[in-house]
Amino acid sequence: NLEGNSHVVHYNWGVALSDRARLYSGTGKCRELWDSACLQYKTALLHHPFSPQAHNNLGLALQQVASLTPQSKRFDVVDEAVSHFVRAVYLCCDFHRAVYNLGTVLHGHALDLVSQLSQSAQTEAEAALSIRRLGAS
Repeated sequence: NLEGNSHVVHYNWGVALSDRARLYSGTGKCRELWDSACLQYKTALLHHPFSPQAHNNLGLALQQVASLTPQSKRFDVVDEAVSHFVRAVYLCCDFHRAVYNLGTVLHGHALDLVSQLSQSAQTEAEAALSIRRLGAS
């Protein structure tokens, strides 16, 4: 009877898709596979919302999706990943891997923000320099 264990089926399907996505890293198929893995983990969580492993794996898949998402749209994906890692830790407070994964996604997000700020500051400095040059001529 698969009906009672459908969360296990979807969870394992998500694991298989995640493994396959890693094999296709750097190709167009990679994003499609990560998106499909996310869908399977979400479906597993619909059937069994208290699975810390499913929340953790969904967070990991979303972290991969975020890395393949344009920077301007990345925040929402990272935010969703963070919420699933937090939920995994809430459900199982000694789930050290989920704590570690939460730390890595937050660290990566912080680096993205610093990069955005640096680019913004550099653009502003270049604009100010251009204005000064125009005034000098």
